[in-house]
Amino acid sequence: MYDGKDRPGALTFVPAGAERFGFYRNVDLTYSALWIDPDAQISGCESLGDLRILVNKKDPVIATLVGSLRDEMALGHKPDTAYVEHLVALVGLRVAILNRERNPVQGHGCLSRRALGRVRDYIDAHMNSDISLSALAAVADMAVDSFARRFKATTGLAPYAYVIEERVWRAETLLRETGLSISTIAFRLGFSSQSHFTTTFRRLRGMTPRVYRMHFPPGS
Repeated sequence: MYDGKDRPGALTFVPAGAERFGFYRNVDLTYSALWIDPDAQISGCESLGDLRILVNKKDPVIATLVGSLRDEMALGHKPDTAYVEHLVALVGLRVAILNRERNPVQGHGCLSRRALGRVRDYIDAHMNSDISLSALAAVADMAVDSFARRFKATTGLAPYAYVIEERVWRAETLLRETGLSISTIAFRLGFSSQSHFTTTFRRLRGMTPRVYRMHFPPGS
């Protein structure tokens, strides 16, 4: 049972088979819904149906992922199947992590300095390509779910959020110090499209890349 206000940016997860009723009064409600096959094979989150219901949670990672997909489709772009599958896997893993945080398991430490260094080197070398969670876990020589927990405990960010933050930080540098076009910067930093780059940059920095460059022109 939940009786309260739906906050902006709130996340609700309802597993397959759960019955949910909602009653709203005097509302102007806009939301995005992502339906995931409960039999989807997601490494580190084998059974979404076994996870508990989450109501009115806050998670910037899922908000960024779903928001980017929504904005891409609103612009008339049809995302590649591989892109959607990767996004769904990340959302599923993040929901699983939120479930565990609700009932935290003790004893999960941080990554060693050496393991974190290897992961950072890998991200640096593959910035312009698709960086998967499983690949990062393999670099650290860990299982996916264990790696995700330890990485966040070490850096304060989930692996995907960390990669996105690194890409946006590098984008800032390129926008300030070069005359590269925004589309070229998006390609160099591994974004799926210029619109995906623009949407992500705006969400994390509060302005579009074009506006950012106007404030910090190359050579200024």
